[in-house]
Amino acid sequence: MKINKILILVIFFLNNNCIVQAQSFEKDWQWLKFTEKTTGTASSVYENALLNIVPNNLQDSLMVSYYDSIATRLTAIIPQIEKKYGITSTQYFDLIDGCSIVLLESAQNNVRKKSRKQLIRFLKSLETNYQRAGENKYIFIVGLSDVYRYLGNVDKAIYWAQKRYDYAPRHDNDIDLSGAYSVLSELYVKYHKDADLAIMCNNLINDTIISQKEKRTIINNILNAAYNVLPISIKTDIVTYLLKSKETKFLDLKILCSLASEKKDYYIFNMIENSQWFLGLNIEDKFDYYDWNSTLFSVYNNHQWCIDYLLKAIYHAQANNRDDLNWKYIGSKATEKTHNWALVAIHYEYYLSDKNNAIKYFQKNVAAIKDYYGENSIQYYKELKLLANKYDLWYNDIEKVSQYDSIVVEVSKQIFGIESEEYANSLASYVFCLRRKQQYDKALSLCTNYLLIANTAHSHIIYNQAALCCKALGMREEAINLYLIAIDKANNTTSKSSYADNMSPLLVDGNNVKVALDFIEKFKPESDNPIDHYTYLNIKANILANIDHNKAYKTFCEAEQYETSKNVQLLVNRQITHYMDKAKVAPDLYLRLSSLQQALKIFDNNNTSDSIMYAHLIADIADYYNSVMDYEQAALLYKHASDVYIRNSKDISIDFLDFCDRVVTFGLSHGFDSQFIYTAEQSLAMRKQMQGEMNNIYILRRFQLFDTYSRFEYNVKADSLAEVIKSAKLPPECENARDYYLGIYEQFSRKDLKKAADYYENYLASPEPSIAGARIYGNLMDIYKELGEYGKFDNIENKYIATWYQDVESQWYHITDQERRNYLQLLKGWQISLANYACTQNSIENAANASLFCKGRLTQTTKAINEELSRLGKNKYITESLETHSPDTIIEVNDIQISEHIISRQDSINRGIIYNDLSTKRLANLVNSNVAQVKKNLLKGDVGIDFVNNDTTIYAYVIRKDNPVELNRLSMTTDYKTLTQESLKELSSTIKGAKRIFFSPSENMSVNPIETFFRTKFPNVEVHRVLSLGNIHKGNSIGIKNAVAIGNPRFNDELTTKIPQNRGNVWQPLPGTKIEIDSISNMLKRKSITIYSYTEKEATEAVVKEFNRKNIDLIHIATHGFFNSESNESGLLFTGANRTLNGEHNESTEDGILTCDEIEGLQFPNLKLLVLSACDTGLGKTNIDGVWGLQRAFRIAGAQNMIVSLKKVDDELTQAFMINFYKNLTSGKSIYDSFWGAMDNADEDTRNSFILIE
Repeated sequence: MKINKILILVIFFLNNNCIVQAQSFEKDWQWLKFTEKTTGTASSVYENALLNIVPNNLQDSLMVSYYDSIATRLTAIIPQIEKKYGITSTQYFDLIDGCSIVLLESAQNNVRKKSRKQLIRFLKSLETNYQRAGENKYIFIVGLSDVYRYLGNVDKAIYWAQKRYDYAPRHDNDIDLSGAYSVLSELYVKYHKDADLAIMCNNLINDTIISQKEKRTIINNILNAAYNVLPISIKTDIVTYLLKSKETKFLDLKILCSLASEKKDYYIFNMIENSQWFLGLNIEDKFDYYDWNSTLFSVYNNHQWCIDYLLKAIYHAQANNRDDLNWKYIGSKATEKTHNWALVAIHYEYYLSDKNNAIKYFQKNVAAIKDYYGENSIQYYKELKLLANKYDLWYNDIEKVSQYDSIVVEVSKQIFGIESEEYANSLASYVFCLRRKQQYDKALSLCTNYLLIANTAHSHIIYNQAALCCKALGMREEAINLYLIAIDKANNTTSKSSYADNMSPLLVDGNNVKVALDFIEKFKPESDNPIDHYTYLNIKANILANIDHNKAYKTFCEAEQYETSKNVQLLVNRQITHYMDKAKVAPDLYLRLSSLQQALKIFDNNNTSDSIMYAHLIADIADYYNSVMDYEQAALLYKHASDVYIRNSKDISIDFLDFCDRVVTFGLSHGFDSQFIYTAEQSLAMRKQMQGEMNNIYILRRFQLFDTYSRFEYNVKADSLAEVIKSAKLPPECENARDYYLGIYEQFSRKDLKKAADYYENYLASPEPSIAGARIYGNLMDIYKELGEYGKFDNIENKYIATWYQDVESQWYHITDQERRNYLQLLKGWQISLANYACTQNSIENAANASLFCKGRLTQTTKAINEELSRLGKNKYITESLETHSPDTIIEVNDIQISEHIISRQDSINRGIIYNDLSTKRLANLVNSNVAQVKKNLLKGDVGIDFVNNDTTIYAYVIRKDNPVELNRLSMTTDYKTLTQESLKELSSTIKGAKRIFFSPSENMSVNPIETFFRTKFPNVEVHRVLSLGNIHKGNSIGIKNAVAIGNPRFNDELTTKIPQNRGNVWQPLPGTKIEIDSISNMLKRKSITIYSYTEKEATEAVVKEFNRKNIDLIHIATHGFFNSESNESGLLFTGANRTLNGEHNESTEDGILTCDEIEGLQFPNLKLLVLSACDTGLGKTNIDGVWGLQRAFRIAGAQNMIVSLKKVDDELTQAFMINFYKNLTSGKSIYDSFWGAMDNADEDTRNSFILIE
């Protein structure tokens, strides 16, 4: 059991009786209130009551609630105490004492800031009167020490603390001196005065005045706070002092031992154990010393020392005939004692991986338990089972296992009786052991004898074992009949499903669907009992799941008609299992998660107590989040499921092994850890015991372990398992998979690429190559490219591409926007891997298509969904629904708290509307882009360039209308400016002769004005920046009818410092934007364009939101913009923004800051042009989806063309540029010509600041 450092300290202080009885503060408080009311605050009676209330009640917890009231009263009487009694009086002494105490406690006890200031002012004033303090000089020093300690004034705090130590009274056991030591040591530690601390420790050890108890308390506080900086000599002196003191108990050494354990200062333990003090300990204390330190060594991961001290404790107790000391409760909820032998064994097993020593001490533990609890005890029964399991897992010693299992059967019979579940499980384990020894007749005889005399609720367990025996003996009909009886008698759906799964291979004769269905049809219920029909259809669906997922899903749906029966309460667990099984065969992610949500809803609504089933359900939901790459949520849910398993699982089951296997698979997919492989090996060994070598799941798990060995280069283990797999006799349905996994072995472990390719091709030629998916194509692409077989490479890559597209498209529109974000890294990896693969013209075309498919995909999808929902009138419904549910709701099921995100109604509404109301085919047409579409939009003389980059290389796909795609690999430096200018020069020959260039920048290029390079190199060529080449339009002339112009907000900033007026530097007024807005408005009005103009107080965040869903063609915003590179936050500032900054925002109004999240929730269906005349509006976090900031937010909101900035922009220069732009635009020029006409007349800084995105 691990105990952290904090717990050690808590135990120490509790044992030292630090909890004292509360005193009568309430009585003193009532007296104070009485004197205040009756005698007045100027009376000496009131003064004495107030001055004594704090020191008299220091240990009374009730007083903390009154500190603010006490502080107010103390500061009020300061003048009268000084005037009435003088600064040398005892009253003044008490006043300082009370004020110091209240100030030091004020932060923890809600003393108002005003009262704290008055206390500080008074205590600091003592410095002025210090020389006149007379006999009160020491309390003056205490007050000054406390106030500067509170304020964190290092020099003065230490100066007055040293004086406090110097002036402290030196009487026997003087508490003032010990207080001085404590304060001074605290300051030395806090401010790292290590040399001073060492000197003070030496003085403390040799001090003869303060009591030994006080001294030990101070020493322990110093050790706890500063152990790491104390020199060895001081530590040695402290140990020597503690061991020489007659009053020292082992309790006084616990903190020292804890710190020494953590820092591995083993010499301290040698000093203790070689001392006279240690020799004088009684039996119990010496045992506690060994036992306590063993725990500490375990906490700090020194497991060999932990074992050594456990053994010392054991042998010490046994040598003194006190073995009872070795029996103890492990954990706060333990109801049975455990012997230290078990702890020794556990440490050898789990921490040192020493199985031989572990089994040795497990045997000693079993013997101890037999003596302590008796041979007919439950404890002995459990430990025998555990020991048998260890021999099986670690040594595969079937004889030992058989020996112990036979004993367990007899013990369980004596304890629980023949009709108990425990006896049935014990007998089943023994029968399974006999089957492994191929003693099928003996095993079947034991089952038959049991079934003749026991007709219990647990007999289904033995019917299943009998069926397995018959199956092994080739008695097909008998096995099926026994399985059907087991299914009928089973009292839980987990068992029924397991037995149906065991039976299904017997029903599916050579994968003959008709045989299976004809056979199961014989057992279709003839009665009207809905439970029978429900059970039958679920069994049928589980059988079909081995053959045809679509038919299985439809059968599950058919079963649900019986859930409306009045007997539905009898089917709660079955219903949950039904929906969990249904999810496994669901045809898409939406239906899969819907089934899991329904299972969780049934579980929650019925307060089901089956915690193991709950763990499986949460693990299934974790699988879903893993499949949509929400790995953080998946890991959280796997952890939740593990917690439930650990708390509630009695024995290892197939279900538990399934859970372990998927956690291992999840773990290995996110980073190698040898512990995962160890777990997979243990799981496979247990599965072999429980299911046998011919079980399909066992065979698959063995294949997967073989895969892991091969990929992680466990070559010796891979070679050994390869020989087994090559020669193993497998069921026909598993034969095909053998070639696939042997291919992985030859490719990754043996490096024999030709042999690997042969295995892969054999697998692909099999009737149903369904295991590998796209992975096998990727492996073959690697092989054929390396072998130079480019024809085969192209053929396989085409299949790989088709499979990959299908996998992504089948999931993409059925998940939430947040889940789609998880795909960005996958899309980027796919994009780059295909660029790396590109070695033929076919593969270049494939790579270009993949890049167009991936780039900007999330933004385009979100935009398309919003537009489609708006077209269908659904968008308002979604928004209202989302606003009615808190995202932070927590549900509680069986003491496990789960984020409401698991069954989030917001996500369900989004998924449901998209799934039911939108056409995924139409969405795909709006979102997807490819080379053919790009060429269709290009004119002759146009060039499209799609840039992609990884950390070292830029890939540039050059697309012309009638030419094959070209791929240029460009060098890349860490300097983005050099990258932008120098690398693009390599494209010059490709671009020559172009009339128009359309380019989609890579991540690194998105925030650089690389248009300037093209225009400098090719001054007569149009250069267009687009999010994706799929966004190319024939032209960008626009007809503006309605426009909005917003600028010169009142930020309410009180700063008056004269500073440059950059739009984004600080939130100062921008007078240039007023001129800008007025000029633009006048130009637009002259063209009879409706213009909504807002400046100063009217330039609010709410104005932007007012135009949500309205037909606005142009929006111009001139204000401050910001981008925080650390938090990746960006936004625009409007009237009132500085009030929010200063904490003066009224929550009932807008805060004046328009963020990207808010913008994404808006929709401007006809917004042809957005102009953000502000700083940094084009910046944001870059990834494969473009720039995540205002660019992306307004694109989702509907902006077709955008003018944004990539840096800080000057107020006056920006004003001039914008006015020129609108002069061009209102003269009839296109957006492009208007923008570049204004840019050509702008200064260089402005030309490098603004970009046009089309």
